[in-house]
Amino acid sequence: MQTVVIRKLFEASVVSPVTAGVFDLHACLNRNELLRPQERKIIPCGISVDIPPGFCLALVPRPGLSVRHGITIHNSPAILSAGDSGELRVVLHNDGKEVFSVFPGACIASAVFLPIMAFTWSDK
Repeated sequence: MQTVVIRKLFEASVVSPVTAGVFDLHACLNRNELLRPQERKIIPCGISVDIPPGFCLALVPRPGLSVRHGITIHNSPAILSAGDSGELRVVLHNDGKEVFSVFPGACIASAVFLPIMAFTWSDK
């Protein structure tokens, strides 16, 4: 089993337990953010993750948010690789018909560690 360092960047940051390589991402906000229909916003998560070599981190939408409210990740899946650093942020997109409120601590996405294959190009 691989050990991954997850850093809490702010006191208000929420770190979810990791289950089978998957963990939830929560909004690290000091107030509600309104997401109007067809609008997208970058929502900070308040954590950073050391992605180990040979893996990537895929940020994917929460099924319930997608089905009930039309909330998805604009560039889904967002793929981060080893060497990417800094605070995890999610580009949420409201594809629904109603204004959606993202509140502090809300679960906004899932993150999945996936193995990646190292390769080289060949023109043969």
